[in-house]
Amino acid sequence: MAVSTSESVARAAPTSLVAAQPWYHSIVRFARRKPLGAFCGLVVIMLLIVGDLVPEVLNKASRTAGMGQPVPYVADVMRDSLPFVYAYDQGCALRAPPGTE
Repeated sequence: MAVSTSESVARAAPTSLVAAQPWYHSIVRFARRKPLGAFCGLVVIMLLIVGDLVPEVLNKASRTAGMGQPVPYVADVMRDSLPFVYAYDQGCALRAPPGTE
C-alpha cells in the first residue's frame, strides 16, 4: 500500500513503537489473545524441564559427587511400567515398516 498523504504517514508511524517494547510484553499480549495456546506452551516447557533437564542435572551432580545410581529419564520409567508406551530403541515390531510394501 502506497502512502500518499502526510496524514496517513502519521497514522502509520506508531507501528514502529511496537518493536521498542520489551520481549515479555509480546508474551503477555500473546497470552491475552490466545490463553489456551499460552497454557499449552507452558505445559510443554514444564514437561521438557521435568522430563529431560532435571535427570540430566541430577546425573551430572551425582557423578561429580561420586554418589550412587543415576536418575532415570521419565521416558525410560514409563516404558518399563506402562504397557502402552512403545520402546523406540527395540526396533520396529512389524515385518516391514509402514509404507515400504
